[in-house]
Amino acid sequence: GVSPALAHHYFGSKDELLSATMRHLLGEFAFAARRRLAEAGDPRSRVDAILAASFAPEQFSPAVISAWLAFYMQSIHDKAAARLLAIYLKRLEANLRHDLRPLVGDGAPALARGIAAMIDGLWLHAALPTLHRSPGEALCSLRDYVDGRLGLGATGAVPGCGFCRESSSASITDFCKIGIFSLALRATSETSGPRLPPSFFRILYVI
Repeated sequence: GVSPALAHHYFGSKDELLSATMRHLLGEFAFAARRRLAEAGDPRSRVDAILAASFAPEQFSPAVISAWLAFYMQSIHDKAAARLLAIYLKRLEANLRHDLRPLVGDGAPALARGIAAMIDGLWLHAALPTLHRSPGEALCSLRDYVDGRLGLGATGAVPGCGFCRESSSASITDFCKIGIFSLALRATSETSGPRLPPSFFRILYVI
């Protein structure tokens, strides 16, 4: 860890240190996503480029996982962190919305928000070892969700990928659990709108 005195000297506080760390990580993520987007040739491929960037190996190093989990918690009580998280979420949804519009027209905003929420939820499933879902499995589940919403069946799966074959049998209940969890997480971190009461999260333990 970093001593409070050192963090205060260079950043003012540990909260500001974490925010600076997240700005760096978000910059690296944006660069990686742009690189993948530049190689994509059509709207569906561009959507998949964002999904793949979100579940790339570098997003699951112990240091990155620790920073993201701490950042989510900080955003609940720290306005600066909440604003930074809101900017990231809005940019993610905007990028998805741009490439979904040629595929689903006016349905793009709602679908982009749903995909962004699924990215959050599935990333958490892959980041927490107790949930027993690898990044590869999470990505394939997400591709199945997207293709299902686009009416493409399981064509987004990677040929020959065992994770994709396994995830194609994921139940609607699994997707609902992930979606509820990730939307609840977003509700606690957004700077506007109603916040969910703590009792809501107890529901997650029984579904």
